[in-house]
Amino acid sequence: MLKLRNFLKGFILSFLFIFTLILLSLTYYFSENLKNDLRQMVIINDFKASIENVKLLTLRNYSSLETNQDLQIDLKNRLNDLENNYKDLLEEIDKENLEKINTILQIGNDKGIKSFNKNIIETNQLITNIKGYLNSLIEIFMNEILDNPNLSKKAENSALKIISDIVLFLYGNKELDKMEFRKNILVLRRELYVLKRKNGDRRSINYLQSFIQKAKMINQNKSLVLLRDRMNILVYDNSIMYELEKLNKTLEAKYSLKNLMFTSLVSITVLFYILTILSIYFTYLGVRRKAKELTKIKSELEHIVEKDELTELGNRIAFIKEKNQLRNPTLILLNIDNFKQVNESYGIEIGDFLLKSLANTIKDFLSKEGLDGKVYRLGADDFGILLEDYKDKIEEITEKLIKYVENKAFKYGDLYIPISVSAGIALDRPLFEKADMALRYVRESRLKYAVYSDEMNIHDKIINKINTIKTIKRALQKDGLFLVYQPIKNLKTEEIEKYEVLVRLEDEKGRILYPGEFLDIAKEARLYGEITKKVLEKTFKTLDEYDVELSVNLSVEDIVDENIRFLIRKYIKDPFISERLTFEILENSAIENYKENFKEFINEMKSYGVKIAIDDFGSGYSNFAHILNLKPDFIKVDGSLIKEIDIKEENRLISETIVSFCHQLGIKTVAEFVWNKEVYKVVKEIGFDYGQGFYISKPIMELPVEKKKKEAV
Repeated sequence: MLKLRNFLKGFILSFLFIFTLILLSLTYYFSENLKNDLRQMVIINDFKASIENVKLLTLRNYSSLETNQDLQIDLKNRLNDLENNYKDLLEEIDKENLEKINTILQIGNDKGIKSFNKNIIETNQLITNIKGYLNSLIEIFMNEILDNPNLSKKAENSALKIISDIVLFLYGNKELDKMEFRKNILVLRRELYVLKRKNGDRRSINYLQSFIQKAKMINQNKSLVLLRDRMNILVYDNSIMYELEKLNKTLEAKYSLKNLMFTSLVSITVLFYILTILSIYFTYLGVRRKAKELTKIKSELEHIVEKDELTELGNRIAFIKEKNQLRNPTLILLNIDNFKQVNESYGIEIGDFLLKSLANTIKDFLSKEGLDGKVYRLGADDFGILLEDYKDKIEEITEKLIKYVENKAFKYGDLYIPISVSAGIALDRPLFEKADMALRYVRESRLKYAVYSDEMNIHDKIINKINTIKTIKRALQKDGLFLVYQPIKNLKTEEIEKYEVLVRLEDEKGRILYPGEFLDIAKEARLYGEITKKVLEKTFKTLDEYDVELSVNLSVEDIVDENIRFLIRKYIKDPFISERLTFEILENSAIENYKENFKEFINEMKSYGVKIAIDDFGSGYSNFAHILNLKPDFIKVDGSLIKEIDIKEENRLISETIVSFCHQLGIKTVAEFVWNKEVYKVVKEIGFDYGQGFYISKPIMELPVEKKKKEAV
């Protein structure tokens, strides 16, 4: 039913619209037709007026025959008007009516139809010529013939007689005696002959010759008689005026009928136009109502599209839209460190809980600090804080935010989830790209936050990272990874008892890369596990070939990797290998996330005789409770405490506490970064069991022991 109603509305509107267009077209047609008729009537009236004006001016000109420049110009203009109006008649008037008019315009003895304006122009030209010749004759007679001593009295009388005859013909209505005229011309010619023979005054000869020529032209032109005939026709022939008047009345009748039809058509058109407008208006009201509904739906869709479903924060689409509305925006890009491990350890449900809790925590921080900003979820574990006009305080705000988040207790049931975060800051556009680059820099430099600057040279680092990944892949395929061994000295016996296995990588140019140059990149490229497998395989091979104790580093990622644990189990079942192997495990916050996996691994390794060392103890995340819980065989104190132990009393005090605590538990201690004699003396005094560092020995390429098969041991 709704579809039928909409169809009918559309049909009626279309019908009204199309019919109105047809009516408008017809109205335009009739309008143009009326204009055409009106134009014809105007042209006829102009033509009639031009004829009357020409007649009047011609009569004046004919009656005076005097030199009147203004009158001549006026007549010329009127003749031009007459000619133009006649041309308009040729274009506009019906052919049938035009033939009647042209028939009337046949003048005098002319054969065929000649245009009226042509006869008028010729008539006027005759008048002008006659006046010109007559004026010249009079001028020559007065100035050059009268009282000229070289001319005879007979010549003077003949010249005067010629002028008198022309004037009498024009003004006295007297016929011109052609015989007398020619006789007087002959007299003047004989006089001219006499002057030439006597070689008289040359000037008199010229003027007399000119006089004869002009008088002769008037006579030969037949202009005097022709002029009178044409003037009579122009003045008295009113046939054309009658035909023009008749044609004008016919056009007026047609015009009146068309005008009536046009008026009716305009009224109908206006009526349909009003109906069309009303239909469009009511249709507009319906469309407007639907538009409001669509706008509401669009708004709801935009709300859905621009919101993160999990945290209900704005997403990247909302961020892009709203950042462009700020004049001086700044962006803090906050990232959860090792969020992937949280998901893998606790599950996606707890990971989602953590993300929602962090979103609320950031909003609480902004509210508490009185900051006018918006929070967005811009990635899996990336949160954006968009601020305006806080460039001077942005670092202070970021520091407070990081502390606020890291001091927050995220509790899920009975489970506490400690997290650490890092931040990248952008002070100008493009915001997200620069903040992301700054965050990458933070991860590589192990800072907590950084403000983007051009000096970071992220582009070159990305290129370097790509090249490093290529180098790692090539090394894994072509056995380009190799081991070096750093001696670990027993500080009691002064003997080298074992070695720490360190990995090196050789690129295609033969340059040696150290772990700090490629391990983090390998983690990002998901190649870290492959490197660990190669290191373990080479370590197990070395233990198989040499009677030596080795310690090798394992990360928490390695411990939870089932493939690596499978590889380890494959080799440690051999006591010849397991009893001379120590796994050094880095102590950091990730241990807390994998507490159960970690403890299970240590117990399994100890069951095979493998020793466990906690590496980098005291580097920032140190927990004595772990020592009690895990009961490692060795504690390796981080170099950040050892390298200045000889000059910083607090470093010495902390180290003494660690050594004392470990000895009471029966745990051996190892001092890392023993780099000079003074440090070596202090660590011995404190009571460290072992030491390693450049003062004792740099890493070596070859073990200083001979190969010894296990059967000989």
